[in-house]
Amino acid sequence: MGFLSEDEARKTIEQAQRELEVLPDAQAYYNQATAELYLGRIEDAASHFRQALRLKPDFAAAWVNLGGALLRLGKLEEAEAANKRAIEADPDLTAGYLNLGLIHLNRGEWEEAARIYEQALSLDMLNPEAHASLGMAYLKTDNLDKAIEEGMKAIGQRPGFGAAYELVCAAYAEQGDNAAANAHCEMAEKLGYPISEEVRGRIGRA
Repeated sequence: MGFLSEDEARKTIEQAQRELEVLPDAQAYYNQATAELYLGRIEDAASHFRQALRLKPDFAAAWVNLGGALLRLGKLEEAEAANKRAIEADPDLTAGYLNLGLIHLNRGEWEEAARIYEQALSLDMLNPEAHASLGMAYLKTDNLDKAIEEGMKAIGQRPGFGAAYELVCAAYAEQGDNAAANAHCEMAEKLGYPISEEVRGRIGRA
């Protein structure tokens, strides 16, 4: 579910609670949890995604959102298990692969992260997050040409994608092309994306 405002999310929670007073329902728990996730109530969201899954164990969207919530809580092993369950329930669920890839990035498992993101892109070649994340995995393994290629694909699909510009900036900096690096970092900054201190140091802008 997508929300346009905090007020809309709160109304969704109230509606779900009214429905749950009448009858336990997986969709109502899921709706409540997604609204709580939007409001930053991560622990509550995880609890209610679990409630939905007790009622509907093959609820792929609930598994992947539980995995995302657990990832935000830093519970990587539980997040990995939840996202694998999501993919078991729906092998075409791109979000499950994106979450798994991020878990491997957080662990420093660059090659495995790249493999997972390649799987995600086999399902959805027009996913800018997957291209940028695959580019980051390539950057971490010094596969700089591929990092730039994936970053540029992400930018092509989402021109306002600041993180992709930073990725391309970092890869060019590693290649010693400071002119190209600075150009892409400047674009990220124009978009309001904060350049990390690590990347600033690479291009001499710390």
